[in-house]
Amino acid sequence: REAEFEPRADLSPADVLPLLALDEDRYTRQFAGTPLDRPGRDGLVQNAAIVAGNSGHPAAVPSLVQLLGDDNPVLRSTAAWALGRIAGKDSLVALRDRRAVEDNPPVQEEIDAALLVSSERSERE
Repeated sequence: REAEFEPRADLSPADVLPLLALDEDRYTRQFAGTPLDRPGRDGLVQNAAIVAGNSGHPAAVPSLVQLLGDDNPVLRSTAAWALGRIAGKDSLVALRDRRAVEDNPPVQEEIDAALLVSSERSERE
């Protein structure tokens, strides 16, 4: 077995909430030289947002709301998608607030889709 492929105590199991809040500096300090260095900070954070959305766990909402303000439009879109999947009042409010200021058309479309999904889920509950 090769040591570089062994799980690290500080990474196993990976908790997505801290990953959602990674800035470039912390990402570099924590993951440089590991297999998680390959996707880059944005790729890792995007994957964490997808996991958060698929989990449907409300604890991820504050971190996803923060991600709606990221410089990368792909991360903003993914955060919107995840918030739509999680649904709930806080998700809806954050999506509506971001939609009012978002200027990137693909992100706007993802927010609109997330608002629709989130509204439908909230109505069923």
